[in-house]
Amino acid sequence: RGMPLREVAAGSRHSLALTISGAVFAWGSNVHGCLGLGASRDAMAIVWLPTAVLGLPGPGRHVAAGGGHSAVIMPRGRLLLAGSNSCGQLGRPRAEMTWSHTFRELPAAVGQPALRARSVALGGEHSLILTFGGEVWSFGRNREGQCGVPDSAADCLEAPVHIQMPMAEGQSLLPWAVAAGHHHNIALCSSIPEAQMRLQRNSRKWAKGASGRRDEPVAQADSKGVASSSGVRQFVQPGIVPSPFVAMSVARLTAMLAENTAASQVEICQILSGVFARPSVLNASFCYPGLRAVRLDAAGLCRTIASLCARIDGLAWALQEAASEGLNVLLEGSLEDLTHRDQLRAVAVYLCLPGHRERGPQSPGGRSVKSVLGSIAHLAMQMSAAGRMSLRDLIAEECGDMRVFRDFLVPHVRSLADDAIRNAGQQPWLSGPLWEVVAQLQLQRPLWEAVLLLQILDSASARAARLLRPDAPEGAGGRGFKAAPSGAYSEDSSSGSVSGAAGGTLSRTSSAPLPAVYRQRAAHLLDPSAFQLASLGEGFMPPE
Repeated sequence: RGMPLREVAAGSRHSLALTISGAVFAWGSNVHGCLGLGASRDAMAIVWLPTAVLGLPGPGRHVAAGGGHSAVIMPRGRLLLAGSNSCGQLGRPRAEMTWSHTFRELPAAVGQPALRARSVALGGEHSLILTFGGEVWSFGRNREGQCGVPDSAADCLEAPVHIQMPMAEGQSLLPWAVAAGHHHNIALCSSIPEAQMRLQRNSRKWAKGASGRRDEPVAQADSKGVASSSGVRQFVQPGIVPSPFVAMSVARLTAMLAENTAASQVEICQILSGVFARPSVLNASFCYPGLRAVRLDAAGLCRTIASLCARIDGLAWALQEAASEGLNVLLEGSLEDLTHRDQLRAVAVYLCLPGHRERGPQSPGGRSVKSVLGSIAHLAMQMSAAGRMSLRDLIAEECGDMRVFRDFLVPHVRSLADDAIRNAGQQPWLSGPLWEVVAQLQLQRPLWEAVLLLQILDSASARAARLLRPDAPEGAGGRGFKAAPSGAYSEDSSSGSVSGAAGGTLSRTSSAPLPAVYRQRAAHLLDPSAFQLASLGEGFMPPE
């Protein structure tokens, strides 16, 4: 729910999905381990819900699904396959492996370098690879000639075989893309002169390379018109470009900010409201461009949104309404599956909205400003302990800018907690017996949800400080997460933990004394006073 996807693949009876950060999810038929979910799922013939594939050596770049096997391309063209190997479609001898429930890298031929896959296509029982060198390799079932090796007497090819492309009008063909059906393949090719013109037209761009390096070779044609394509790069490498995705960027917001017409202001309200109301779009938006790892540009987003809200009347309220709609999407159904940061990036964006600070009874749509923050706190309390840890890590790693914490995140949540304490302090039962007061306080759900959210920020601040100071010892932050089941809302004053019926406890864990050299260093991005609640010193709660 709310997961922004980069690519999907459909096999005969199973499906794969690739998120914007490179995580792979699989579901459907798991016969012969084709989902690659490991031994723990071998007994399950069908996996009904999308399940994360664990143990991959990095972020995925491209996924493909076949009849009973699956493939994932990793960075630098490493190809991993899982599932049935009945005809050698995993690129391994059948005597060595009949099937694999985990993704295994395609082995290199003896004395040959490993193939670097630019694209992969899977058929019913065969596999097809297009390399960065512009070569096509195939392996697997070849009984109907689907591997493109007509002279082979073997019904199955258990290792990749290079396919010689045919000639067209006396010219060699250079393949650009491949696709596989159940028993046949298609390759998109260009003749060498045409391909050379394309390469020369894009030589400057390709010489620099998609990664910014200038040492990536460009394909050329030799005197015979045959491409020396060891460095050919495709126009669009699968899985690494953002253009096919609907997402908003900080750069686009900045460009909108430069336009100061009434029509542009209406357009800004409509576009931003649509983005903020859809978590799957918001989770993929406002990230730094050009990075292999997805990272939210929190500082740029906060600065630009605040400028837009100051210039356009009603925009802050419109974004609050859109955030409320988006939170309702995340709150629908069970929250146990909200554990991946690609699902939770929208929550961090909602926390950064400047409208949280505005004091007013209700927005034009009738929703209280504080109810949006309250929904975020409720979401955090209902999530699993693993989900709260993912949210903590996301905030620390992608919002770990001192200005973002100081000017947006902490003041917003601290204000929510102060309001909850003041509201509880006005209740008549506070003058009753102590046991009744304690019992009533345990039932104050908004209070504990707000305090829990503040503790998440407190722990995120400590983690962000450690990330900025990698030479500091692990205990420098001094605070962390500890999960424990609980059946009621309560606070442990000795450990500072808040537990909830939703399961899981967020607590501060004590740390060993720090060496003197580290005692002068701040363990948090902000001074500890930034997390203190002013309402506790205003006499709303009795000291007992």
